[in-house]
Amino acid sequence: MGSAFNFGVLRSLPLLFGMCLGFPALLLTVSAGLDVVLQYVPDFLLYLRVIGSAYLLHLAYKIFNISSLGEVTEVDAPLGFLHGAAFQWVNPKSWIVAISAVSSFSFLSDSQLVNGLILSAVFVVISLPCVGTWMVAGGSIRGILNTPTRIAWFNRIVALLLVGSVIQAFFV
Repeated sequence: MGSAFNFGVLRSLPLLFGMCLGFPALLLTVSAGLDVVLQYVPDFLLYLRVIGSAYLLHLAYKIFNISSLGEVTEVDAPLGFLHGAAFQWVNPKSWIVAISAVSSFSFLSDSQLVNGLILSAVFVVISLPCVGTWMVAGGSIRGILNTPTRIAWFNRIVALLLVGSVIQAFFV
């Protein structure tokens, strides 16, 4: 959304494709190795939830305090395909979603690899229109968020929604 807001939808397409293909690659990796990790570190999911939540709360704080376009447009070009794919690997939220999906849908097949392939295919199909919708929305709201006050209120609302999603994650 931010990339399309700052650079337009077309210039942000490589980032979209990187994100939509980087996550299924992470999902395959998680499905291949989650059982082994949980054998040696049984509290791994709890640690990941706490670390991921702290990271997301940090992002919410940063978003809450952005009040002008100048604070978010200090680069000349949008992030590309590799950045989008790599971001999935360092984003704790992506790890939480991947682990949750792998553990929730382990019944699809007796093989973790087959489960990972099925889930990866589903995520590719679903993520393109979902993330693409956010991208189009980002490109569309630039004309509406044309004052520092509007940008500040928008970012505050988005930050509070992010905090709400972190809180909700502990009750599901």
